[in-house]
Amino acid sequence: VQNITDKIENISLSIQKINGDKDDIVLAIQNISAVSEETAASAEEVSASMQQQANTVDEVANAANKLNELTKELTMEINKFVM
Repeated sequence: VQNITDKIENISLSIQKINGDKDDIVLAIQNISAVSEETAASAEEVSASMQQQANTVDEVANAANKLNELTKELTMEINKFVM
């Protein structure tokens, strides 16, 4: 009878240890999940910033092209007076 009681105690202790380990694993997975969510949010922010920067670069390129056209027109108008 004592042998069975000892075995039951050992099983009970093992179950408690397994439950403790399970809780640690669940906590670690939750932490990993939180970090993953933060990383995904940061990646979305970086992507949005890159898109905004690309749009700004396009606007600057368009403005530079327009300025080049205006420079050509101004040069043509000035040449009218030089002749």
